[in-house]
Amino acid sequence: MNFGKLGYLSQLRHLRELANSCLTAYPIKVESVNFIQHGENTTYKIVDSKKQKYLLRIHRNGYHSKQAIGEELKWLTRLSQKTSITSPIPLKSKSSELVVSRKLPISGELRNMTLLKWVEGRRISRSVGGRHLKLIAELLADLHKDASKFSVKKRHYWDAEGLVGKNPFMGPLKGLDGLSTREQEIITRGQKLIYHKLNNYQKKNPHKLSMIHADLHFGNLFQNQGQICPIDFDDCGYGFHMYDLAVTSMSLSHFVDNKSITKKSYQALNEIFLNSYDSCSSLGQKDINAITDLGHARRLMAVQWFYTRYDNPRLFARAIPYAKATVKILKKIL
Repeated sequence: MNFGKLGYLSQLRHLRELANSCLTAYPIKVESVNFIQHGENTTYKIVDSKKQKYLLRIHRNGYHSKQAIGEELKWLTRLSQKTSITSPIPLKSKSSELVVSRKLPISGELRNMTLLKWVEGRRISRSVGGRHLKLIAELLADLHKDASKFSVKKRHYWDAEGLVGKNPFMGPLKGLDGLSTREQEIITRGQKLIYHKLNNYQKKNPHKLSMIHADLHFGNLFQNQGQICPIDFDDCGYGFHMYDLAVTSMSLSHFVDNKSITKKSYQALNEIFLNSYDSCSSLGQKDINAITDLGHARRLMAVQWFYTRYDNPRLFARAIPYAKATVKILKKIL
């Protein structure tokens, strides 16, 4: 049976069975398995008999190769050993594997699974202030500094080509269902313009690309005893340092969209964020311009991401509305 054609609740039922089966591969005695979400990956909070907490991830089929997942986990291991950053630490299976693979019984498709130590803290997404943004900027500077020492072989995702080139990582931005010919034309023109600008920036600033987190919005930032802790490194890969800043800046702008803060407050907070990063790793005007371009690139990347999520009914339903909203934004720069 095609797993992607199952309803949302049916998918969850089969994934829960897979999670229970997978956990027997690890050297822990499981006490509870609690569902978190079925999004990019399907995740569960695991508590063992010693009250230790873990995050189990059932990885999306066909997104990352097993080797690419292993590369993420190697970087996380390095961060725990070589830096003061508190981030998820992977747990090896009984057979010393970082990635465990099992077949989903209903479809026979092979799914990769990983188990990570739980990161304690509370999300800062509902109360972000200047102090938080200063700490996030310092965190990003530290991540980028360490990443320059990490060799990326499998996860070449977020450079100009990977984001908006002719063969972007998320797939082509052509023939999108639900868009008019005019709307599709605007998507195509926007993609070409942003690629041209980012490719020029990349050629002139190759030292400003390395392994990056690539999804450091406020939902992926925990606060614990005054420290900012990044989670969810699933999208990490080789790309622009400024892309990390663009993601956080876009996340901050959502507070304007939902009227939590004014546009003036956003501008002041974003300036604190950029100035704090600048004090750790200098920013020029070309970098600031790249952050804006990378914000547009992220929207284009997200358009295709929604269109590829036919395996998840709730995410796939957002594809056309998100694409149409992106067309309105691109009109302003074309």
